[in-house]
Order: sequence, then structure tokens, then C-alpha cells
Amino acid sequence: MEYDLYARGIRLIFSRSFRRQLTASLGEHNARDVMRKTQPLYRDIVQRSPSIGGRENPTIMNVLIAAFVAAIYKTAGGKLSSERMGEAFSDALEQAAAFKLFARFMGKRNFTRRWQDKRYAWAVASQGKVYPADFVSAFVYGKTINEYGVNYSECGICKLLQRESCADLAPQLCKFDYVTAKYMGCTLTRTKTIANGDEICDFWFSKNL
Repeated sequence: MEYDLYARGIRLIFSRSFRRQLTASLGEHNARDVMRKTQPLYRDIVQRSPSIGGRENPTIMNVLIAAFVAAIYKTAGGKLSSERMGEAFSDALEQAAAFKLFARFMGKRNFTRRWQDKRYAWAVASQGKVYPADFVSAFVYGKTINEYGVNYSECGICKLLQRESCADLAPQLCKFDYVTAKYMGCTLTRTKTIANGDEICDFWFSKNL
């Protein structure tokens, strides 16, 4: 993947929030040191990760966030458990104002026929597996525009974490989806995840009316 302005933006959006969370666990000096060393490792992880199609891929933000979390986790060098990293991740999302604004935008955009048709087309394209490191999904239209589903048979985040030897983070990062759904103004229902050993991740989104 390219370490472009989009990738840099993920780091800028979440660095301060993560530093606050790490300070609570590691102390101010160690938290500052971890975040300083995270920046070059994050860049390296992004650049050595296979392309998933760039910004045209609707899941690129999720993969870049996973790369940033993996960089922090690896830099901490065992000072944080995967569970604590997951808690820090969820709390950092809650504190990132730019993330909340983007999630609200998604909440307005995703419950439109235009976006859902595009998402359906992308899901069909993903099944061709042009980018092996990418997600593979199927899109499910709801009975109304206010609901839809996405079933993933391959997870790009799990693939990245496996390549980076921190697959134990994957179940923790699944929490990201519920935080996102909250700020989108919808309810996420999910009974299976690839990170927990299931064959699929079955997402169903219902707009809060």
C-alpha cells in the first residue's frame, strides 16, 4: 500500500487519543516513547502491505487503522496485552472528533440507494480476488433503504495482522465496528466473525429511526 496523505491522516487523527490511553497504562514517558517509535513502524507496515486497491476500496480506512494499532502494539513490546490494546483502541475512537464526524457522514451516505448499489458492485468485484490481501464480501439489500448487510468470507484486517505476527489483536479490533455503528446512528447485529474462527463475518446494519 502507499503511505500517502490518507495513511498519514489516520496517524494524525488517532495519535493524540492513543497517547492518552497509553499514558494511563504505561505512564507519560513510556507512552511518549511508544508513540514516537510507532510512526516509522506504521509507515513500514503500510508500505510492505500488499495493495487492496487504494482509496477506491471502501475498507481502506479500516485496514490503515489496523496497521496503526498493530504498529503501537508491536512497539509496546509486550507491555500491553491484546485485551488492553483493544480497550485503548475503543477508547481512542471515542475521543477522536474527526473519526466521529466521518462516522456520522457514513451514517447519512450508507443508507442511500446510490451508495448501496456501489457497495454491491464492489462486493461482486471483490469475489474476483484481484487483490489477495483484500476483503472478500457479499452485499445483502434490506427490505428498505434503512437496512443492509455485508457478509465477509475473507478479512483484510485478519490478513494484515497475521502477516505482522499479531493475529491475537484481531478479535479486539472487531470492537471497532460497534463504535463506528454507534456514531453512524445505526445498530450493528453480528453473530459470527472470522477473527473468532467462524467462516464468515455477518454484518447487518439497521438505521436508528
